[in-house]
Amino acid sequence: MLSGAEGILVEPSFGLVAWTLYAIFLATPALIVTALKGRYFWFLAGILTCGLAALWSAFLEPKPQSLWARRRARSGPASN
Repeated sequence: MLSGAEGILVEPSFGLVAWTLYAIFLATPALIVTALKGRYFWFLAGILTCGLAALWSAFLEPKPQSLWARRRARSGPASN
């Protein structure tokens, strides 16, 4: 019998659940968009700030030679 093994499992708290949802649904997509837009400084800053800088930079214009800009230029403007 292991002494003290009862405390190994931890119930998830609200903070842990909220942090996980933030990372999955906000920070990760923002980091991906930031990298596709060619904003690598903002990408690194986003990693260092847990996605906060990437959330900001995802709304910035892409660099002209980035994959994001090339794909958007090829597809043209959205038509209604």
